[in-house]
Amino acid sequence: MSSPNRRPRTSGALRSTVPVIVAAVVLLTGCGGEPIDAATAGDFQADVRSIAAAAAGADPAGAILLARQLEDEVEGARVAGTVTEDRAARISLRIDAVVAALEAAQAPADTPPPAEAPAPAETSEAVTPPTVPATPVDPLPAVPPADGGTEDGDGSGGGDEGTSDPGDSGEDSAADRALERQRKAEEKAQEKAREAAEKAAEKAEEKAEEAEERAKGDSGN
Repeated sequence: MSSPNRRPRTSGALRSTVPVIVAAVVLLTGCGGEPIDAATAGDFQADVRSIAAAAAGADPAGAILLARQLEDEVEGARVAGTVTEDRAARISLRIDAVVAALEAAQAPADTPPPAEAPAPAETSEAVTPPTVPATPVDPLPAVPPADGGTEDGDGSGGGDEGTSDPGDSGEDSAADRALERQRKAEEKAQEKAREAAEKAAEKAEEKAEEAEERAKGDSGN
């Protein structure tokens, strides 16, 4: 009995990064007190949409690469003066939050244990007892057959046909149990990856908010 190959999926964990990416979009589009060049903001928004599409498509490596490229573009815009120092720093914090969430989703969770091979089913063959030498017995005298008796006993033979091999059902049952254990292990791994991604995103978001509060306090002084 053959079983299809199953691979753990991280799409659920990647979806948890989308709120962080949306928060980055909000930061890029809002000018607020720190101006940003309109053309530069438009370029940044297009890059963020590409990152979100890669994350939604279960491509964490591609999303991380795009996020790092966006980070380089932000630094270039800061040097060129199309975005202020403070706004560039805040955008970089949001990008770091996106990357942290993507890396958490990309990192493999506890490797699910490999499916156990089905245990060989017990065969229905009977164990052959050791051969014991037969004790010779004196032959009995022949008895003539009675009138009307039959000599052939063909009608009672053939009882061995049609028997089934119980080993087939035992093998199928063992394979089903192995597939069920593998499925549960994969679901547990997906859940752990999703929780790790959410925690990383929340932590990075908190850091970004703290940095914004500090920046506001510095500007107020």
